[in-house]
Amino acid sequence: MIADDFDNDGKLDVFVVNKTDDYSKSYAIYISNAVRSVGLPEINSRTKDITAAMQRKGISDFRTGWTVSAMASYDWDNDGYKDVIYADIRGRVWVWRFDANRDDFLNEDLIELLFHDNDIGTDAREGNAVIDLADINQDGVLDLIAGHTNKTGIFIYPGKMVNGRLRFDTSERITLITPATRTSSASLTEFLIVDPSIPNSKNPLQLVSFSPSVIKVTDVDGDGMKDIFVGTDAWRQNQSFGGSVYLFKGKTYNERSQPIFTSIELVRGNPSSGPVPYDFDAGTIADFEGDGIPDFVAADGNHSGDYYMILTRTSPEYSEAPGYLISKTMREIFGIQPEQLKNHLVKRIDVIIEFEAGSKGYFEIRYAEIPVRNPHLVDYTNYPLMSESCEPVPDSSVSYSIEFEKPLPEPQVIVVLFPSDNRKQAPAIKGITYQVQTVPAQVLIRSFIWRKGGD
Repeated sequence: MIADDFDNDGKLDVFVVNKTDDYSKSYAIYISNAVRSVGLPEINSRTKDITAAMQRKGISDFRTGWTVSAMASYDWDNDGYKDVIYADIRGRVWVWRFDANRDDFLNEDLIELLFHDNDIGTDAREGNAVIDLADINQDGVLDLIAGHTNKTGIFIYPGKMVNGRLRFDTSERITLITPATRTSSASLTEFLIVDPSIPNSKNPLQLVSFSPSVIKVTDVDGDGMKDIFVGTDAWRQNQSFGGSVYLFKGKTYNERSQPIFTSIELVRGNPSSGPVPYDFDAGTIADFEGDGIPDFVAADGNHSGDYYMILTRTSPEYSEAPGYLISKTMREIFGIQPEQLKNHLVKRIDVIIEFEAGSKGYFEIRYAEIPVRNPHLVDYTNYPLMSESCEPVPDSSVSYSIEFEKPLPEPQVIVVLFPSDNRKQAPAIKGITYQVQTVPAQVLIRSFIWRKGGD
């Protein structure tokens, strides 16, 4: 199931896909305005036997085994309404489009296959893929991360935009944990490491059994890299052990802009004969304390019925290494289409930056004359300054400008941030305003005289 405002009326709706006990049918249910403040009036809902509908299209086993974490919402077709990305039991990932004209999902013609990967599928009667969507590699396009409740493997499928729609190519997938096979054990890859300097950085495969039942992505510590919460229900592998929670903490990027994570154990699984929790069947992320830091909540749906919350904390000490923000190109920020670019070359950029009250530390403003192709490999010192070098954060907003001798098509602004001298405080940006002056491209005509050389 998934909850979101699909019909854009400001109220939460719920979309559910469920199987019957004998596995013969799956029903799709759309409930609009599912949250009511007073009483329990009749809920406006619509139901359809989706198994029969998909079988008419020649597609079988279009169902989830039991997990509630097989869906993510996203406006896939850019019509202004959220759609659902859905993973079925066999490892197929679909987009299930919301029909604004009918105000529901219940039309099999709205379902389109995105990709199929056997490593997130099963031949068993139960179990399912679990997924989440997030821009993990920070390229401006959402990626999909997936695993399977019966298996160890966890994968990232980098997204790409094709004709304005999100697509995935399984040949480009990034494997964090390899799935076990008949001839080999599961293992961590170069993208998921154990850091000996962190006491609870552990290999999740050291558990009696490890399989993801919940995968949720967020940026826990606000460092700009995505982090991945993984909850397990390891009895899906016929092991009497479960209830572990790991955080795959974003660490860095490699030279191909692929993310690398550190594996951190938050909750160690326990034997089924031990104290609850036995396993985690569902989970989500939210700021439960209102401190600006995402927390993780999980539920044990089929054993104890209990809910559990992991409250996250951040260290008050900042890294000595500077951080930086790279703007989109001025063309993208101001919506200048490529065909209009010849009439809107950037002559001047004005930057107004405002910091949160009480911010401490240092900053500098730089600019790139040509677009930064790989932001993860930027050496900010190679770019010219727009401000003074390493200025203290001011009490009010400040502005800087740069005028180019030769107008540029796609310049960018780079804001570099440094912590305070005692590393207990760092600059916090409240807002950045860009103003640009553009000019048409000019044609320069130069004459050349060719002379034929003599003997």
